[in-house]
Amino acid sequence: MNLALLKDSKGILFSTEFLLTIILFVLIIGIVASLMVKTDEKILNSIKTNNLESYSSKVADSLISSPGSPENWEKLSNFNNVIAGLSIQNGNKEVLLNTISFKKINTLKSNYNTLISKNIFNNEIKSSISIYPLNKEINPIIMGDEINNDENFNVFVVSRMVKCDFLSELAILSLNNENKNENYLNNLCNHNTLNNLSHENIEEYNWICKEFKISKKDLQYNDYYLIFDEESTKISGFWILDNIKRISNDENNMNNVKTDLNSYFEENLENNSELIFYLHCKIPTNNKNKFNCVLVAIPKEMEIDDLNFSYFTFQTCQFILKTTYN
Repeated sequence: MNLALLKDSKGILFSTEFLLTIILFVLIIGIVASLMVKTDEKILNSIKTNNLESYSSKVADSLISSPGSPENWEKLSNFNNVIAGLSIQNGNKEVLLNTISFKKINTLKSNYNTLISKNIFNNEIKSSISIYPLNKEINPIIMGDEINNDENFNVFVVSRMVKCDFLSELAILSLNNENKNENYLNNLCNHNTLNNLSHENIEEYNWICKEFKISKKDLQYNDYYLIFDEESTKISGFWILDNIKRISNDENNMNNVKTDLNSYFEENLENNSELIFYLHCKIPTNNKNKFNCVLVAIPKEMEIDDLNFSYFTFQTCQFILKTTYN
């Protein structure tokens, strides 16, 4: 009887050990399988991240180094077959290095879903583009999807330094110390031959004189402003505006950042189809490096809240592209 019990107990013991072994083996297999799945996921995520990183870098570089296709795509009304590019070309069709067009940026912002989400990322990637001017007087430009750096998904960020022209193409004259007396030396100043109005430099002042042409037709489409930067209004300088038919020596203080010139041009073009005008700026010699001025023609249909001098010059900006998988 004892021997039978011993045999039965050995059988029970063997069965229990075997069952525990199987359970342990299954647990080990499960843990290994789970680790393999997690490893595979990490590998896949790494591959996806690397692909996203590489592709995003290529997209950012293409946007800032290519003018886009077709040429002048920003003027089209249908963007389905457009490859967007933001760079500027000069008159010889040469691309200006790391220099982007404000006009193209605005078109891109208004048609982001088509030009970027659909045409470039095939609606598989969320993205946003931000342009932050280093000059804090100019507002940043932000477009695209809202992307937060959430731990649940990978966000890749591409950053590049670029220059943007903003509204510089609307400046018909740009004056600063670098073009001091440019027109006077070339005998293009209408005061040059008049002894009592001669703009020869003296010890206290330097002159900057430039000519430009405006037609009566131009006044139908544009508004004209003389704009100084903030520093120029503090240097006790003067400016004169006259034309080839009505020479003047009336000096105006450079006290205002913005001066509306429309009434002056309307009055002088009332009986003329077009005229050559002259802008003369009288700059204190000890402050000549602080002088900056632009004369701008703003299209009447364009709404600009802030006619800030900085908008009419090229500005250094940080270009940021953010991407993540949908």
